[in-house]
Amino acid sequence: MTLQTISAGFVAVPVVLALALGSATASAEVLVLEEGVASYAGTEDTSIFSESTNTNGGGPHLFSGRTAGAANRRALLRYDLSAIPAGSTIVSAQLELTVSLQPTVPRTDPFTLHRLTGGWGEGIASSGEPGGSGAPPAAGDATWVSSFHGTSTWSTPGGDFIATPSATANVSSAALNNKGTWTGTALTQDVQDWIDGTHANHGWILVGNESVLQTAIRFYSSEHTTATAGQRPRLTIDYTPPPAGVDAWSLY
Repeated sequence: MTLQTISAGFVAVPVVLALALGSATASAEVLVLEEGVASYAGTEDTSIFSESTNTNGGGPHLFSGRTAGAANRRALLRYDLSAIPAGSTIVSAQLELTVSLQPTVPRTDPFTLHRLTGGWGEGIASSGEPGGSGAPPAAGDATWVSSFHGTSTWSTPGGDFIATPSATANVSSAALNNKGTWTGTALTQDVQDWIDGTHANHGWILVGNESVLQTAIRFYSSEHTTATAGQRPRLTIDYTPPPAGVDAWSLY
């Protein structure tokens, strides 16, 4: 074998390798997670009430903000992300909630979404319609003081979560079916960390403007039986799957 032949051989391998890796590169995909849409059934959501520490807000609606009676509501949401392959790169994440009641005094207020740091439960309790007073919790339900009713409590009443918001959105309750949309770098990073296993997926808590009266908003929950597609809590994730594995030595 001449020196020229050897050199040509070493030049050819990277070219073939580059072509192989290029053909294995995955394209970006969009995943829409909404209960009842495309057979998805992996949403958990409920509400907790500050004035009644043993009340749960499971059922057709979610609540967040402060009432006229100076009581706070917070909503908990978690999604099953198992459809996203391990090793994927999360490009963006967006959460949408839809207003399900126009209040007597409509407002526009900031609502912040925070990553929860501990597990919580959604049992069988349902607050029903209109739902604003909640219902007695069933075993395993989250309440203002309990992450799992009858089993464990939050470290801090009202939920254990990261103080810095993952996303903030101004939501108007002026019209039925108005939407709140949360997105951004930190929210995207939450999903990336859950996929990577950096943090356990306990979902988010939605905190309204709790410094002013009558800021509470009611949203459709994943359990609302007559809501149409796009009205239940919707998480849209753009991601790039990992490329198909290539064994470089097999190219020689």
